[in-house]
Amino acid sequence: MRRAGKFYINNEKELMRQIGLNPTAASGAGWLEKEDGQNEYIICQLKSTDANSYRLNIKDIKTLEANAAIAHKTPMFLIQFLKSNDCFVVAKLEDINTIAKYIETGSCEIVENIVPDFKSNEPVKIVKSSKNKKREFWNEKEKEREKWQKNYKSKR
Repeated sequence: MRRAGKFYINNEKELMRQIGLNPTAASGAGWLEKEDGQNEYIICQLKSTDANSYRLNIKDIKTLEANAAIAHKTPMFLIQFLKSNDCFVVAKLEDINTIAKYIETGSCEIVENIVPDFKSNEPVKIVKSSKNKKREFWNEKEKEREKWQKNYKSKR
């Protein structure tokens, strides 16, 4: 039996609160807050499964690390197996002591001056945001969609 999406949303919120994190609206799909939960020390990504295994993707970890670096927080990746109700923490070795201290005491050191390990020679694009810029972005995306749709229909 498949679980409804609402189950996963409620499960994520409940688990984040249990470990002292604030659940992120829409699992971090918004513009400002990323990942599934965070507080002033930790930023967390949760993957839940009914299966007996979970394939951990390095891209997910690197995304979490990049978002943690931007937020100046320690990244913590949780894998939850729903059938057995087991939950496992995945973290870099250098972050284990910080996460353990947070779990034990509810606080830890705030991460400073972390630079994500980007393997790209492309210059970093600085994005300045405003209502007009956001509107321009979505207008541009709409034009791209219309262009794609026009090309798609012409190929049929």
